[in-house]
Amino acid sequence: MKWLVYIVIALSIVGCGTAKEPTIEEQEAYNTLKSFIAEKDFTILSDYARPQASSGLNSLQNSNILGNGNSVAGISLQGNPNYLKVTNDTISAHLPFYGERRIGSGFGSNGAIDFNAQPNNYKVIENDKKRAVEISFDIKGNSELYTINLTVFSNKRTTLLVTSSQRTNIEYTGKAKRTVNESLE
Repeated sequence: MKWLVYIVIALSIVGCGTAKEPTIEEQEAYNTLKSFIAEKDFTILSDYARPQASSGLNSLQNSNILGNGNSVAGISLQGNPNYLKVTNDTISAHLPFYGERRIGSGFGSNGAIDFNAQPNNYKVIENDKKRAVEISFDIKGNSELYTINLTVFSNKRTTLLVTSSQRTNIEYTGKAKRTVNESLE
């Protein structure tokens, strides 16, 4: 009986171990990610858009205008050119927008989220626990202001949240790559 108590205590101690340590490959991937984010020469290519749900988008869903396999919860961007590119102190983007505009835009607007400017309040936070880099900044487009929150994980998958002064929020998921000499694999 005494041995049973010792075994239970020993198993409890072993079971309450610390969180899993990253493998060497995971740590190398995270270090590579941190270095190429610090170099400010990378591009984000998104494969899905996730607009903020609204009654207008729900109406589109019900009419099946979004196409097969798409819903208001996720719209495939395959075959739809898009990017967010960081080059030194300039950030440019062309991201298709699905959602509602709260304030009207000028004539000739293509409806996409477009900007090419120097950001304000550019912040980079290295989250060692998640092995991810979080980037946030404000930037001005042609007629509106955007707040961008970008998370890049060590496997180079990304989550990009765009908050606009004139539109509903939208989130994109995709992949990061060095702008020069790297394929998306």
